[in-house]
Amino acid sequence: MSILRIIRKLRERPIFAAIIVSLIAVIIIVGALIFRYGFLYLRIKSTGVSLKPSVEITPRAVTYYLQNDPKWASEPLGASGSTLGGAGCLVSSIASAMSYHGLNYTPQEINGLFTENGVYTENGKVIWMNIKNAIPEMDYEYSRVFDSGTIESLLMEGLLPIIEVKVRGIGISHWVTVIGSDGVDFLIMDPLNQSKTPSKLSVHGNRAYAYRVLIKLI
Repeated sequence: MSILRIIRKLRERPIFAAIIVSLIAVIIIVGALIFRYGFLYLRIKSTGVSLKPSVEITPRAVTYYLQNDPKWASEPLGASGSTLGGAGCLVSSIASAMSYHGLNYTPQEINGLFTENGVYTENGKVIWMNIKNAIPEMDYEYSRVFDSGTIESLLMEGLLPIIEVKVRGIGISHWVTVIGSDGVDFLIMDPLNQSKTPSKLSVHGNRAYAYRVLIKLI
C-alpha cells in the first residue's frame, strides 16, 4: 500500500488517525526518556555524580568495621586472590549497614557466607542478586541513575546507601556506607578510617559512581 493511500484512509477515519498519531507521540516520548536515562547512566559510570546534601541528617548508629582489621584482613574473598584487607571495603560496608538493621555479622562472617553461597565472582566481586542465598534476611535495591536527592530520601526512609567512590577522589574504586549529613557534606562509615568515626564524603571527592541499599526482609 502506497503512502498516499495510507494518508487517504487515515483522512477517512479520523478516530483511527488520532490513535495512530497518539501512538507515534508516545513512542517518541518513551524513546527520548530511554535515551536520556541511558545517557545519564553512562555519564555517572564514567565521571560520577556530585553528591551534596541540602539538609542535616543525624548520623545513624552503626558498627564501624575496618577492612584491614587484623582479625580478618588476610582472608581471601572467595576463590580470588584478593583479601578482605586489600579489597574488602564492600563487604565491610555491607556488614556496617546490616548492623543498623539489627543483623550483627562481622566482615569475616559475611565473607564466609558469601564464599559458601556463590556470592563472589572468580575475581572476588560481589554478585548482588546472590546475597539472599547467603543471608536470607536481606535483599537490596538500587537505581542506575541517582543524585543527592536519592541519597537523602533513602536516609530519611531509614535506609543506608552503600556508595561507590574513588579513593581520595582519584584512586581505585572504594565502597562506603552513607550514615547521615551535616548539611554541607554527607557523612560516611569508611572501612579505611582507622579512627572508626564518621568521615566526610568530601574525603573521597564527593562523587559517586553507583549505589546499593540493603533492605531487611525479616
